[in-house]
Amino acid sequence: MSRSSEYSLNEDKLLCQIYVDISQDPITGICQSYDQFWVRIE
Repeated sequence: MSRSSEYSLNEDKLLCQIYVDISQDPITGICQSYDQFWVRIE
């Protein structure tokens, strides 16, 4: 089963990097809500 290609490879890489950067931020990474986390990614 393959996944659809809604994002380019570069966009996928950027989204992954943003996800890691935000989730590993020592200040806001632990104290943010689920919704706030995704707002920051957007």
